[in-house]
Amino acid sequence: MALSSQILLCTSKLLASDYCRKYLGVDVEGIYWPNTVDISRWDLRNFKNNAIQSGDYVFGYAGNMNEITIDIPLVEALVASFPDTEFRFAGKINFSKKNDKEKFVKIFARENVTYLGMIPYTEIQREVSKWDVCLMLDKQYELSRYVHHNKVYQYLALGKVVVATKTHNDYDSLSEEIFESSGIDDFLSNARIALGLARDVNRVSKRVELAMLESSEERAKKFMEILDSKFQ
Repeated sequence: MALSSQILLCTSKLLASDYCRKYLGVDVEGIYWPNTVDISRWDLRNFKNNAIQSGDYVFGYAGNMNEITIDIPLVEALVASFPDTEFRFAGKINFSKKNDKEKFVKIFARENVTYLGMIPYTEIQREVSKWDVCLMLDKQYELSRYVHHNKVYQYLALGKVVVATKTHNDYDSLSEEIFESSGIDDFLSNARIALGLARDVNRVSKRVELAMLESSEERAKKFMEILDSKFQ
């Protein structure tokens, strides 16, 4: 498909610049056209009654849990460093290595960790709306350099601050509300900062504004601009 395509739309910058040549043998630079958010589903106004404004703080993670998306030592350090804060994990556990899966599942036995299993896409918004800080726990290695998560925009649309592992530069324009970390110590430091900012009403509004700039409507406009420029 890549070899026969006139245009390659790539959801991450490194997919566009490196991956196509390195792994597909396509001698053409792709066009960066990143993931997006459907605001109609991730609209904060629909979940304001669920959003936590008082009481205990909550860290949350949603998505597949495997060798790319989960750095096990990082997760172990997080739950140990915040023993009085609840961690909620939603999604499918699909580690390919049995040892990694067993090691990760042991984390769920901790008192401050809850595993929710798979939550349907039509219901996950309500769960995320109850979190204070949303986590992106990717392991830093070759494959994660090409992974661009659309959930980062979904979290922002619900007014959530994000703490993530730094794997590429795709989220640099969102750095005010997404704290990317170069290692475990940096991640723990950013997690503390994020907790302090999580319920700031002005910051919540800013996150929603950032998400609107990354909405599916905006991506559709960009798609038409690409077509117009390539097929005049």
